Amino acid sequence: MATTLSALGRLSLTAAASLALLVAVAVPASADTATPDRSGIDAAVSAAHVYDGADPQATGCSAGATTAAQATRNGMTFQLRWSPSCQTNWVRILNYPGNVPPSQREGLWMDVHDRDRDELVPFTGSTSISGTRWGNMVYSPANNCTWGMINYSNVFFDPNYGPYDLSLLSSSC
Repeated sequence: MATTLSALGRLSLTAAASLALLVAVAVPASADTATPDRSGIDAAVSAAHVYDGADPQATGCSAGATTAAQATRNGMTFQLRWSPSCQTNWVRILNYPGNVPPSQREGLWMDVHDRDRDELVPFTGSTSISGTRWGNMVYSPANNCTWGMINYSNVFFDPNYGPYDLSLLSSSC
C-alpha cells in the first residue's frame, strides 16, 4: 500500500509541476503579444532631425553658411550662423579668449533653439580653448524662428538673458 501511495504522490507532483510550467510559459507569451501604446515615444523620435545636434564642420554644413545675427562684446564676436544647404542654425564665437577660470564657468554654453519646432540643442565646450568656437546645429527650415544662446563667463552675466550672457535671434522671430 505504501508503494501505491508513493506512485500516486509522484503522479500528483508531476501533474502539478506540468501545470505550473504551462502557466509560467503561457503568461509571458501572452504579455509579449500585446502591442504597447508607443504613440508618445514614436512622435518624439520622429520629430528629431538628422542634423539636430550635429557638428556643422563635420557635416559640411558650414560651407556657404551666412551670419543670421551678430553681436560684439568684450572683444569677442558672437554669431548665429545659417546654412541654406542644410537648413540649420548654430552659434559661433570669434576671438574666444579661453582660459576662463573654472570658478567663473562650468563650461562654455552655446545652445541653439528652433522655437517653431520647439527643439533645443544644448552644447557645452571647454573654457580653456581659445580662438573660433562653435556649437552643434539645430535643423531650422528657412522661415523658422531660431534663438542662439551663449554663456561664456559668469563675470559678464546679464539678467536680461536669464542664465545666458547673450542671446541672438534669427530674422524670422
